[in-house]
Amino acid sequence: MMVERKLEEKIFINEIVGKYLRNKHILLEYLARKEENERPQTVIDVKVAFN
Repeated sequence: MMVERKLEEKIFINEIVGKYLRNKHILLEYLARKEENERPQTVIDVKVAFN
């Protein structure tokens, strides 16, 4: 029982970290594009990325 719970917690934490890293990647890409004075895809794309 305890092992199962720890495994569930670990999976949950991995999901959060995975989501954070994807969002961070999208944000860095967005900022890089903005810096190059290119128009970012759309504001909606950025909002979707963080939902």
